[in-house]
Amino acid sequence: MLYNPTDTTVKLAGMSLQRWTGTLGTSFAKLSFGQEDTIPAYSYFLIGLSSVSNRDDTFPSTTFISTSNMGVALMRNTETIISGDTDKIDAVAFGAGPEGEGTQITSLSTNGYFAVRKVTQNANVLTGIYGGNELHWAGNYYDQGDNATDFVRRTSGPAQAPRGR
Repeated sequence: MLYNPTDTTVKLAGMSLQRWTGTLGTSFAKLSFGQEDTIPAYSYFLIGLSSVSNRDDTFPSTTFISTSNMGVALMRNTETIISGDTDKIDAVAFGAGPEGEGTQITSLSTNGYFAVRKVTQNANVLTGIYGGNELHWAGNYYDQGDNATDFVRRTSGPAQAPRGR
């Protein structure tokens, strides 16, 4: 999930979303964003396994995310990611996926599970992604560079916002 925490639309033109399994260069897919692709103010761009029933159908490929052991990165450009790439804006890996940040998230292989970035350090499955307070209006932006502590695994999703256009 990508979140825009600002009060203006974020233009994704020139950026790309890339996924891989195994080592970089194997089982690879890339979504290059065009001029019309945006994330509206205080909105989300959601991605998910193709088997998850409540995904956003406006996502351009039903198979972009097709495994439970993978890495996904938002890149500043459309060049193919390489290990240690400095053009990586953010990344997440789950299961046995490579190239995330720090420790991977537990596998999401069971339909209906998803990983969502926390809003605060203390947010968890019991308090929800919002940390049990009104910070949910701030969006989910907690990022300390370790996927296992930056995300929680949940069984029900947040309200979906279609990709901007």
